[in-house]
Amino acid sequence: MSQAELEQVRLRFPYMFCGDQSRVDVAPGWVRVFKQACVEIDAILGDDKRGFHWTEAKEKAGFARFRGKLVFDGRTMPGVGRDLTPAEADLVELVTAARHKAEDATKTVCNVCGDHLPQRETDGGYERLCALHAVTRTKKDESNRP
Repeated sequence: MSQAELEQVRLRFPYMFCGDQSRVDVAPGWVRVFKQACVEIDAILGDDKRGFHWTEAKEKAGFARFRGKLVFDGRTMPGVGRDLTPAEADLVELVTAARHKAEDATKTVCNVCGDHLPQRETDGGYERLCALHAVTRTKKDESNRP
């Protein structure tokens, strides 16, 4: 997957990418997973998109974190808590489940090429790299050592 493919996702779901997008950075290998999350959330929201937009997409601890916001009558979620109606709470739960499903999917996908893989421990953290990209990274790391 490439940044061009991420741009196609942005064009397909422009409402999801309004405002400051400087914190929405999806690794190339995770674009397919992120796109599926966008498709699922779009279907959950139906005709009323409720101001949904992504606020953050990043790697942390070796897998993706996808964060977004919903707006209910001027109230923004997350942060509305007890002000939600039962229907709004159900919607929040469904959107959150779709985000978590996508985050979990990135735990077994190379963040460079999108191939499925096992987790590999590295110095101080985790990376999601297939065998090819793990070898490339190891050679790069070794060449940087004094």
